[in-house]
Amino acid sequence: YSNVSEYADVNANPNVTSYKYKLSSVDSCGNESIHSQFHKTIHLAVSIANPPASFNLSWNDYLGFTVLKYRILRNVNNTGFSPVDSTSFGTTVWTDTASYLPADTVAFVI
Repeated sequence: YSNVSEYADVNANPNVTSYKYKLSSVDSCGNESIHSQFHKTIHLAVSIANPPASFNLSWNDYLGFTVLKYRILRNVNNTGFSPVDSTSFGTTVWTDTASYLPADTVAFVI
């Protein structure tokens, strides 16, 4: 296993929706394994919350293996992602009630 296995779906647009994939592997002789069950990626949508300068997050549940909780990470002004909260599987909404300045750059990862 000297090479990292990865796949880049160049036709996917994760800013718009989540995607479903089945996984398989190919050995050095070219034999392909059976396909896995579907795995569905997480699509995160962020909208302005009330009061202004805070955010509503919503996403879909990951499918493909058991998820016990989702960690919510936030990056303010490119200082790096830090955990801010978590939710249990099935809870796919969260509101960030922190107040931000208009010039702040805020990003989230689930």
